[in-house]
Amino acid sequence: MRESVTDTEISEPDPYHLMLADDESRNLYRALDELQPANRTLLVLHYLQGLSYREMALVLDEPTGTIKWRTAEALKCLRTLVTEEDTKHAVRKTN
Repeated sequence: MRESVTDTEISEPDPYHLMLADDESRNLYRALDELQPANRTLLVLHYLQGLSYREMALVLDEPTGTIKWRTAEALKCLRTLVTEEDTKHAVRKTN
């Protein structure tokens, strides 16, 4: 049987964790801005707008397989940019 969750287990995040989440969001949106427009469009449609690959294929008039592949490639680019942004941020903190 599951134990009940107490009020102390459901608490508001502390200011430090809020700041980290805000920093991560800012880095993510900076990286999104740096993507090529076609890649940004794919990621926004799929991850932010919630469109399926099939729906994206209809909207963009391309085969579903192509959309899946291009979205995966766009995500790789975004990961690279976020990692670079995190590295820059870490270097700035140490200086």
